[in-house]
Amino acid sequence: MKKKLSIVLALALVLALALSACGQAAAPAAAPAAPADSGSAAAAPAAPAAEPAAEDDGPTLSINLSSPVGDTHPAIQAYKIFAEEVSAGTNGKITINVYPNGALGDQADGLAGLKLGTMGMQHCNSGPVATVIPEFDVFNLPYIFDSGEHIRAAMAGEVGEWVKEKVEEAGFHYLGWIYGGSRSIITDVGPVVKPEDLNGLKIRVQSSDTMVAMINAMGGIGTPMAQSEVYSALQQGVIDGWENSVITLQSLSLYEVSQYFSRTEHLINPDFLLMSQSVWDSMSASQQQVMTEAMERCVANEIQFWLDQEAETEAKLLEEGVSFNDVDKAAFNEACQPLWDTYKANFGEENILRIQNVAY
Repeated sequence: MKKKLSIVLALALVLALALSACGQAAAPAAAPAAPADSGSAAAAPAAPAAEPAAEDDGPTLSINLSSPVGDTHPAIQAYKIFAEEVSAGTNGKITINVYPNGALGDQADGLAGLKLGTMGMQHCNSGPVATVIPEFDVFNLPYIFDSGEHIRAAMAGEVGEWVKEKVEEAGFHYLGWIYGGSRSIITDVGPVVKPEDLNGLKIRVQSSDTMVAMINAMGGIGTPMAQSEVYSALQQGVIDGWENSVITLQSLSLYEVSQYFSRTEHLINPDFLLMSQSVWDSMSASQQQVMTEAMERCVANEIQFWLDQEAETEAKLLEEGVSFNDVDKAAFNEACQPLWDTYKANFGEENILRIQNVAY
């Protein structure tokens, strides 16, 4: 009897425990987040929004910049600052490698490389550029610009806009222009004072039919040649002289083989920094903006570097034995007038007047 009573009590206890367990509510695993209620004054302040994901800032690029001028030239100094600014502004994603002295080849090869995308940037004189943009021969007309002030005002205004338009029509991206002062006749055989003094002299010029015709009109023999070949050509007597500026004479050490500088100042023309359109197009909008703004500063820097160094460079060249002499500019100008007539016949007067009408 006692055994039956024990079993009944045990069953009753199990039943009571079961009923007790069924009466407890299960705790949720996690409370759901309350939706934001910006219209309720009692709502808790929302947590600060997370920073938006950074927009893709473009590809990582290593871009070669080729220049025909020496490594102490104001353009190279300005390019190095330009490269530093572009690298900093793109968080190191764009590297610009500056190669002076035509180390990557001549300008014609560089222009072809820009089209193919195998060259990133090319510093070009107006002569080679005119072989692909013929209207730019206007910059190769002797005495088209009156002074440094004239060309700087022109390139900062309508003429500069026209240049940009023509460059981009030709399939390049236009970064900016480079100031190079005036160009004069430099020889190793003696001073040149009047056109007759050039008779029979082979004078190196850029690869430009107009520049060849210019020297021929002056009485010499125009000889197109890459700038990088001039030093050895003078040494070997292949040419008797060349034409360029005091700063280029010094920066390429050409005063060692040509020490007569005759101030014909026949050309004051712009150089250009052109870029491969395909490389430009591969960059992000923010990278392009960084490069555009850095180039604006590069142009201003290069002009100032040139103006600061020009007189100082001439003084250094005098110490190196360079002889400077004045010339009969009117006679040289008159000798070159047929080039103007040829340009007008080919392209009309519009581009000439665009330059001549610049106020400065």
